[in-house]
Amino acid sequence: FDDEHLLRTLASLRKSKIGPIGAGLDIGASPGGWTQVLHHKVKLPTVVAVDPGVLAKRVDELPGVIHLRGEITTKDVVDGIAKYAPYSIVVCDACVDAHNLLPKIIESLEGVNKILMESEKSLFILPLCLVLTFKMPYKTVGSLNKNLEKLSNVLPEYLSRLALLGCCCSRENDGGKVEVRYKICHLFANSESERSVISTFSM
Repeated sequence: FDDEHLLRTLASLRKSKIGPIGAGLDIGASPGGWTQVLHHKVKLPTVVAVDPGVLAKRVDELPGVIHLRGEITTKDVVDGIAKYAPYSIVVCDACVDAHNLLPKIIESLEGVNKILMESEKSLFILPLCLVLTFKMPYKTVGSLNKNLEKLSNVLPEYLSRLALLGCCCSRENDGGKVEVRYKICHLFANSESERSVISTFSM
């Protein structure tokens, strides 16, 4: 699974949708590489970039790009994510340890879901694509493999929790089960101690 394959997958998911197209959500967006890809390559009409840091000027000025400047779990950011829902693609390449990143993402999106349950908006539009890049504590090959094993053990639980959000928020699926497929990859753009999880959620 290389970088070009990933871009083709994202673009094909975008083209396969019949009906409304959701926004893109870029967590840990600064300086804006993924935001730019979702705008230019995937051609999403709206991309919400979340990061306490600044975006590159060329990214910040793109039409349809919304910069929520703050941590993902803060109230203002959670409210902002809810405002621009639903989402078709969620990406994250934040400089955060893998084992701290997943709980933060889940906490934030569950908070968004609580807000949306009071309205008729959905959190996700299925099929949903999730791309997360994880930074692994790396001292030796053995320590890297050990952390990859830990990630592999906890990942299914977190993805299942996200699937539940997709299930209860998607008005189209009538309570059906969301199917989750994922793969842990070493993309060309990943450093030696990084791995990307590419996951799709569909009915």
